[in-house]
Amino acid sequence: MGHLPAWICGFDIDRYLVPVIPASPLSRLRYPIAHFLGYRVGPQHHVCEPLVWFWTFIGTFCGIALIEGVYRASAPLQSLHPPIIIGSFGAAAILEYNTVASPLAQPRNLIFSHAFCSVIAVGITKLFALLPHDRFEDLRWLAGAIIVATCSVVMSITKTVHPPAGAMALLAATSPQISNLGWNLVPLVMIGAALMLGNALAINNIQRQFPLFWMTPVDPHEARRKLRGSAAHLEDSENKVSSASSSQESPSSQVSIKNSAQEKRTSGEHHTEGSHTSNGAICISRNAVKMPHEFEVSDFEKEVLESLRLRLGEEGRSRHCRTSFGTSITDL
Repeated sequence: MGHLPAWICGFDIDRYLVPVIPASPLSRLRYPIAHFLGYRVGPQHHVCEPLVWFWTFIGTFCGIALIEGVYRASAPLQSLHPPIIIGSFGAAAILEYNTVASPLAQPRNLIFSHAFCSVIAVGITKLFALLPHDRFEDLRWLAGAIIVATCSVVMSITKTVHPPAGAMALLAATSPQISNLGWNLVPLVMIGAALMLGNALAINNIQRQFPLFWMTPVDPHEARRKLRGSAAHLEDSENKVSSASSSQESPSSQVSIKNSAQEKRTSGEHHTEGSHTSNGAICISRNAVKMPHEFEVSDFEKEVLESLRLRLGEEGRSRHCRTSFGTSITDL
């Protein structure tokens, strides 16, 4: 099997979401509201374990009881003949009130995972239900396996992994009471997830902090600032490429972006095969981007360097980079 393209191997959906996610408005809200939405001015104080156990019990009890109460008291929901509660919310309660700092317990994972998985589960179950009834009953096990596998991949791609959502999806195929709900399962699940989240915001923020983030752990404002800086570096680097190409007798498909200390070297200095400089350098060719071992770059800087590499590939076949500077960016 050949190598997959770099953009597939290193796919990260946050790379596309962060630039369009608005900056958090929590800092502009009044303190009580911002506090119970997870905003903190300073670091959160440590909470002793017995208090964590206490609030875990209170949060779990209130969360489960709240969902059960709404399911039982709502006439529209009761007309659907739902179960007292969907069993997967028991597992969700453990995450939301016990491991509040886990990425799996954050609102993005809780809400979007249940949305994706409920739609996938009902859709695939409906396809199997097109079979004769006896045949469908015989193949419930297969439907459940396909549903959970599909949900697992979707949650991984969207970075919304939340195990209880997978359990809920499995019930949609294997439990007749759940599968009989049909598409009504989707709003039923979303109501339960919303109630679970609302209760978690109220209970978990009394002495702890929840959530640690709403959409992404990366600050969108800071990420966009770095992106603008990277774009400026890209423009400057492209100008250097153009200048270097025009000054040579034949077009070169490599460019080394050196720091200021290296630019002060005399023309008699050069690198040999396998050498490393103390100042370091970045070498870009159509096949790879190489840099010093100790040099670290952000995801956005990687995109800038990768953009330069692709541009060199479009302009023509490059020569092999004669100087080895360290680790390829594709290995970072």
